[in-house]
Amino acid sequence: MKTRKRTLFFALLLLAGVYPILTGCEHDYYQPERMEGKGTSLFGDNIAVPSSFDWSTLRSVNLDIEVDDRFDGNYYYLVELYDAHPFFYENASLLGKGVAKKGINFTFSPTLPNGLETIFIKQTDPAGMEKVTAVSVDDATQLSVSFLHGSSSLRSATASASSFRAAPADLQTSYPTPADAIVINEQSPANYTLVTNKAYVIRGTYTGAIQFPNEGNVALYVEGTWNNSSSGFVLQDGAKLIVQDGGCFAASGTVEITGNNNSTLVIAPSGSFIGEKTTIRFTGAGKVINNGTLDASLIHFPSLGMMYNAGNASVGEFQVNSPENSIVNDNRLIIAKANFTNGEVVNNNLLEIADLHVNGTTIRNSKKVTVTNGEFMNGIFDNHCLAEFGKVTTSGTVFIGAEETLLSVDEYTLASGTRFDLDSHAIFEVTGSISFNSTKSYINGIGSKTALARLEKIIFNGWNNLDIEGNLELENSNFSNLSSGTAFSLKAPALWVQKGESSVTIEATECNNGGNPVGGSGQPPVNPSFPIIWNGIDVTYMFEDNWPLLGDYDMNDVVLNVKPSYTIEQGNRVSQLDLAVTLQAVGGIKKLALGMQLDGVAPASVKGVGVTTNPGRTNTVFGSILANGLESGQSLAVIPIFDDVHMAFGVDAGTMVNTTAGDQSVTREPLKVTVTIQFNTPVNFEDVAIDRLNPFIVNGGYSSRRYEVHMAGFVPTDKANREILGKVGDDNSSVEERRYYVSDKNMIWGLAVPGSCPYPKEFTSIRKAYPDLEKWAVSAGEEAKDWYTRPDLNFVYRSK
Repeated sequence: MKTRKRTLFFALLLLAGVYPILTGCEHDYYQPERMEGKGTSLFGDNIAVPSSFDWSTLRSVNLDIEVDDRFDGNYYYLVELYDAHPFFYENASLLGKGVAKKGINFTFSPTLPNGLETIFIKQTDPAGMEKVTAVSVDDATQLSVSFLHGSSSLRSATASASSFRAAPADLQTSYPTPADAIVINEQSPANYTLVTNKAYVIRGTYTGAIQFPNEGNVALYVEGTWNNSSSGFVLQDGAKLIVQDGGCFAASGTVEITGNNNSTLVIAPSGSFIGEKTTIRFTGAGKVINNGTLDASLIHFPSLGMMYNAGNASVGEFQVNSPENSIVNDNRLIIAKANFTNGEVVNNNLLEIADLHVNGTTIRNSKKVTVTNGEFMNGIFDNHCLAEFGKVTTSGTVFIGAEETLLSVDEYTLASGTRFDLDSHAIFEVTGSISFNSTKSYINGIGSKTALARLEKIIFNGWNNLDIEGNLELENSNFSNLSSGTAFSLKAPALWVQKGESSVTIEATECNNGGNPVGGSGQPPVNPSFPIIWNGIDVTYMFEDNWPLLGDYDMNDVVLNVKPSYTIEQGNRVSQLDLAVTLQAVGGIKKLALGMQLDGVAPASVKGVGVTTNPGRTNTVFGSILANGLESGQSLAVIPIFDDVHMAFGVDAGTMVNTTAGDQSVTREPLKVTVTIQFNTPVNFEDVAIDRLNPFIVNGGYSSRRYEVHMAGFVPTDKANREILGKVGDDNSSVEERRYYVSDKNMIWGLAVPGSCPYPKEFTSIRKAYPDLEKWAVSAGEEAKDWYTRPDLNFVYRSK
């Protein structure tokens, strides 16, 4: 708290009768016990902050991490925690670090920003191979994470394709020629009209046009050769055209065959239908049954059409337009262009499609499907063996990979709203690139054994492109994000590994092109080098100096940043703590000191404290120092940093530093001091975590019964004047209830914020500098948890 003009400050001091203490004097000129509280709220008296709200931007989560130890406990694995995927975000913050091996998990309680929803955990094995998983920490307090695969047992390489079904159970595929069939041969008229309720048979070679009756119910059997000369004919009401063994239907010109109302075209095993320019358009439960050779330019099923192929069929274009349509291939079906809308396609042998367009169709494959160019809109591709695509685009599509199968794509132009459900040891492979957009897609391992997604290059464009989840390993080292948003979500037990470092052994079968042999890194295993150094996340602390009276809430009377560095021994315990303390600003004009209490450490645990420089140390506040560098007379370790923050900056008392432009403030480079704390024996990390660091300022009673200002909920040192806690000014502390440094309206004097956070400029409330702060506070921290990431740059300090 300070006035707008230094002259006004002097005037107030004169009125208070405390003028003679401004220079060269250690008397207490600030006597809050004489002051009555004003009770002004940061957000106005009509806006309440819940009394249960602790103002903390940090929290801890208890983690138990099991590594996938393939060296039988002979070496340690390195485990690291990040706030972003470490493979691709070089600025990802390291949230924790330690070691584990078989039988010894990494148990750790990292301190996390409240706004952080997901942490990424990286395991590095003794041979240098890395894998990453991620877990949601939103509202979590205890989590167990395992890098072990869902099952270590492998099925032997006996997997083979199995058919879904052959022809429908009620489908008649053989039609013997009736003995009383009327013979058509080379002696018959060139234009022949069939009569309903009769059967006819072509023997020898017949060249001509045959007209089927409109009444239908007629059957024409071809045992010889029919050289069709007509431009087309219609099969009505149960009419049948059957090309028997040794028979042949041939058409050199353009022919259109239309089948309606249960009409049937059948080709026997050694029969052939040769019609490179022939169109077959069947509707009304029409059937095309090929057991021999079929060559057509177009097959079209507008509705209720069905094709069963147990022979060799080649089709220029195949169109399906109804949910009731179906295609079953039991041998070889080659299609130049397929347009499938709804319906079902079942492949039990070899299906080759050059240009495939799908809208709502279900395709089931039990052997091999090859597609040169595919475009899927909705629909399902249910793969139970081998599927190979050249180029593909999908939207709203579901790909199902059964056990030990392979879906391979050369270039995946776009996967939009697409789901890949991969069963045990299924492989999804993209040898080129795959692109995702903001219509979320999913890759999910759904089996008891780990599935594998080998993706050479991933391109994200938009927010929340992809969820990676289930019992799955994603192998990829080439990742690009074309937007600034969060591109993907990785959810344990799913793992992300570098290219060539997959640890999932999948034996070769006829359905997976060699499976996935695991070769390792080729490097000999070694233990991590101890001690391990971990540079933790930094925190910015902002203080108001007017305690126990509420101030102006610009929270810049003392601003410092603290970044811890931990020296970790083999047992994941800390032998040394280094604190990089950066004094950024002093907006207060009274004498202010700065200290640090370690709330989890007793003085006897500290071997020694070293400070790189002491420009603000005068021993006038922290006067009695133990041999190990701690302040004496304390039950917890208290480290003196500055007796006078103004002196530390090299300015006179009453000078504001780095808070505003003009004659009331000066600009100085932030002052950096490194505090090194060595421990007699290594301590638990949880005892020196960032949320156990308790920095404080001293704003009065300097040499004895001092007035300390701490963050809300943090205990004062033993040398603080506890007699005035909760009894003077606006302070509502209670030693008995362990409530500290809050007012009766739950206002505060100190705030810790993750990272290097800009602070309000002089005479500017933090409420204006951070517009979402109010939403966060009045919701008791449930909303706007990352409020500190969105400052209003008009109201924060920026040096020229």
